[in-house]
Amino acid sequence: MTSWNLVVQIHSLNVESLAASMHGEIEATISGDMLSFSLNENAANDLRAMWNTRMRSVEAVESVMSILEDRILDS
Repeated sequence: MTSWNLVVQIHSLNVESLAASMHGEIEATISGDMLSFSLNENAANDLRAMWNTRMRSVEAVESVMSILEDRILDS
């Protein structure tokens, strides 16, 4: 049976927040400003679904952090 593997590396100033948002879902590694994790699934459509879920988390965290940073700078 084919197994699908995706290695993800995300560079961000918010890697700690990104890792916290996925805590319990994936095992992530942080190195400087880079968050790394792997997704492994037996079916390509399952891998796609997992990818979509993780990327929605990334987008949400980055958006919230941007809003908070803007508000702090405006204070």
